[in-house]
Amino acid sequence: GDTFYPTLPSIRRDVAALITGGTPAPDTTPPSQPTALTAVAGRNQVTLTWKAPAETNDVNNYQVWRSRSATTGFTQVGTPTSTTFTAGSLSRRTTYYFRVRAVDTSGNIGPFSATVSARTT
Repeated sequence: GDTFYPTLPSIRRDVAALITGGTPAPDTTPPSQPTALTAVAGRNQVTLTWKAPAETNDVNNYQVWRSRSATTGFTQVGTPTSTTFTAGSLSRRTTYYFRVRAVDTSGNIGPFSATVSARTT
């Protein structure tokens, strides 16, 4: 099968391994955390936007997590491939907390972003 090379360093590493008779090393480095997460509340929904990690060419998707508590009870509510997500069908006049993390093309999961909150209208 074809091998996808998302970054120049991974190409160099794999070519060097093949030249020396070895096998390419698997990508075990997770992406950095998304930054600048913002939440804008609306009626029964919250729209999130964030900045992608520096190594965006290796990001496959994101995991969006939500809770009604700032510290516990988070559940995954979406896996967008872009840097925006709208959580819908939410209760009115309720505060929700969100955090996001990136998943790369090798399945490595990065750290969570800072947690943000928004109160639906």
